[in-house]
Amino acid sequence: MSKRNTLGGRQKAAVRPVDELLFNTDSNENKQLNKHVNIQTKQEEDDELKRQTYYLSKDIIKALSLYTAFEDTDKSEAVRDALTAFIPKKYFEM
Repeated sequence: MSKRNTLGGRQKAAVRPVDELLFNTDSNENKQLNKHVNIQTKQEEDDELKRQTYYLSKDIIKALSLYTAFEDTDKSEAVRDALTAFIPKKYFEM
């Protein structure tokens, strides 16, 4: 019989980077501070960004969600970076 690290008879699961993002229990003070900082950052970005809607496949949406969770980045930022890298520079200069 092998010895396993168990919790209540179940095998102990490995901690993944996404778990910290999904299950992190910050104090209310930290949540309020983070909310305030996020609002300020979003307002600053809104001055130079425009909201736009595009249709994506379910596979792309899932991959984007996983990527941004594991890389600790914003979905909009990831899409902007991908489009900027994909579109040739000459179109930005027109």
